[in-house]
Amino acid sequence: MFFIQKSLEFELFPMIIIALTKLGKVISGIIFSRFSDNIYLGLIWFTLAFIFLRRNPLIKIASEILVITTLLIVLFHDPAFPEYYFIASYLPIIVIFINSLFTLSKRGIIAFLIVVATLALNLASYTRLDTPYSLNVKKQLVLSLRSLPQPLDIKEDFTPGRGGGIGYLLDYYSISRDPNASSKVILTDNVNYPSYFEGELAVDQARFGQIKTALFVVQ
Repeated sequence: MFFIQKSLEFELFPMIIIALTKLGKVISGIIFSRFSDNIYLGLIWFTLAFIFLRRNPLIKIASEILVITTLLIVLFHDPAFPEYYFIASYLPIIVIFINSLFTLSKRGIIAFLIVVATLALNLASYTRLDTPYSLNVKKQLVLSLRSLPQPLDIKEDFTPGRGGGIGYLLDYYSISRDPNASSKVILTDNVNYPSYFEGELAVDQARFGQIKTALFVVQ
C-alpha cells in the first residue's frame, strides 16, 4: 500500500526516466568501469530482463530481481535515491550480460573470453559507487569524528533509508559515545539548513557528499 500511495502522489514517467538513467550508470560502471548517466544502457538491460524472463531458472531469477528492483524504486518515487539501491541487481546485471553474449555468439568460447576479460578489467569498479550517500562517504564522515573531543552524544537526523550503515561504522571505528557527553554531534542529510540541538544552534563541522556534521557543546 505504501508504494501504491507514493506512486499516486507523483507522475510516474519522470521517475521511470530517472530510474533507468541511474540503472544505466550502475551498468556503465560494472561493465565499462566508467560511472556515467546512461538511459540507453538502462533501457537495454531492462528490456533484456523482460525478454529473458522465460529462460532457464538462473536467467529467470536474475531477470526478475532486476525488473522488481527497478519497479520498486520507481514506485518509491525518490528522485534523489542513491545508486546503491540497485545493489541487489549487481549480479543479475552481470548474468544478463553473460547470457546476452552467449546468445549472440555462435561459439561459446568467444563469449566466455569476452566475459572474463571484461570482468577482470573492471574488477575495481564493483567495490565502489561514488554517490552522495555511498558507504565511502559515510566512512569519511565517521572518521572525521575522531578529531572531535570524545566521548560524543551522536544524534542521527536522516531521511528514512539514508543513514543506513553509520551505526555499524561508528562501532567499527571505535567512536566513543555517551548520551550524557557535553559534545553533541548531529549527523544529517539536511545540508541546506542550520542544525539545532534542543533549540540551540549547532556549528557545522564538515560535509561529505550529501551528509554533514554539526557540533554543539554544552557549557
